[in-house]
Amino acid sequence: MKRILTIITALLIAVSFTGCNIFKTAVKEAVEELSEKAKESRTAEVSENLRTTEYTNSESDSNKICTVGDISFEVPADWNAVSELEGSFISPDKKTAYQLQGESMLGSFTPKEFYDELVSSYSDSYNVIYTEDDVTPITSADGTKCFVGRIKMTNNNILFNIDVLAAPNKNTVLTFAAQCTENNEPDTDIREITKTVSFNIGAEDTASGRNFKISNGTEIHLNDDGSFKYFKNSDDADSSYFEGNYEVYYGQAAFDKLVSMSEYGLTEEELENILSANMNGYSVGGSHPMDYLENSETADGVSDKKGYRICKDTFYTIIMHTNVLVENGEVSDIDGTALYMGYYLPEIEEFDLLSVNTYTYTQWTEIQ
Repeated sequence: MKRILTIITALLIAVSFTGCNIFKTAVKEAVEELSEKAKESRTAEVSENLRTTEYTNSESDSNKICTVGDISFEVPADWNAVSELEGSFISPDKKTAYQLQGESMLGSFTPKEFYDELVSSYSDSYNVIYTEDDVTPITSADGTKCFVGRIKMTNNNILFNIDVLAAPNKNTVLTFAAQCTENNEPDTDIREITKTVSFNIGAEDTASGRNFKISNGTEIHLNDDGSFKYFKNSDDADSSYFEGNYEVYYGQAAFDKLVSMSEYGLTEEELENILSANMNGYSVGGSHPMDYLENSETADGVSDKKGYRICKDTFYTIIMHTNVLVENGEVSDIDGTALYMGYYLPEIEEFDLLSVNTYTYTQWTEIQ
C-alpha cells in the first residue's frame, strides 16, 4: 500500500514542480517586462499556446472561468494569464502568481493520508513552514464534497501558499498555489480560488438517450423516452430484437439502487470495497487489486496495460426491463430484467459493464 501511495504522490509532485522554476522565471519576466503592449500580445499567445485551456465569462462580471481539462475554476477578470502555462495567472500589481499546479488520482487512500504524504515529500526538498493537523471539509462550487489542507513553504526566496484539495467522489487531488516573494503575502488568499472549483468528471448522464455498439456484436438504443431496443445482431438489426424500458443511475444513486435490490445481495460496504480496489487504475474487463502495480511497472519498466481513472461519480447501474421480443417479424410478450453495473471511462469514451445476470463484461461504445 505504501508503494502505491508513493507512486501517486510522485506523479503529483512531478506535475506540480516540474514547472515551478519555469513559472518563477515567467513571473519575474512578467514583473520586469510586461508593458501594455506585451499584455495585448500575451492575450493572443494564450489562445495559441493553451489549447486545452478555455476561458468563459462568470456570472459575476468581476470574474472569469478558466477550464483546464476536467477542472474549472474562477479568477478575477483582471488577472493576466501566463503564456504556455495552463491555469496560471499574475495579479495586476505583478507581485503574485497563481496557478493550478497539479492534478492526481486520490487512489484508494483518504484525503488525510494523501495530504500527509505530500507534506512529507515536500519537506524533503523544500522549507515547509506551515502545515495543518487535519484536512477540513469543504464544498466546491458545483456541490462536490471535498477536503482541503494548506501547506506553506519557501524555496529560493519564493513563498508558496498551497491548497491541497481532495475530492473522493471524483478520485481527484488538486493543488492550487499562490507564489510571491518571501517577505510578502499574496494579495488574494489562494482559498478564494480553490473554493470556486467545479469538476467536469461524472457530471452528467452519459448513457440515457444514446445508442451503443456492444463488444459481443449486439447493439442497444436507449431512447430519450426511457424505452430501449436491444438488437441481437448489430449487422442485421431488423431480424431480432428486444424492446422494453430502462433505468440509468450513476454516482451515489447507482450505489443506492443496487443496495435496494436485495435479491442481488449487494451491500454498500461491498460496493465501496469494489470501488476502492479500482481507484488506483482500472483495467477494461474488470480490475483486480494487483492491476495497478501491473499497469504501472514491469521488469523492464514498461507496461502495455492501461489503468484508467474511475470514481464513484462515473459508476453506473443500468437496468433493462424487457417486455417484447421481435424475431423475424413475430412478436412475443416476455418478462425479463437485465442488470448491468460498471464504469464509464471518459479517457476512451466507453462503458465497461458487468452483466450481473451472466457475470460477463461487455464494452459499450457510443454510435456517433
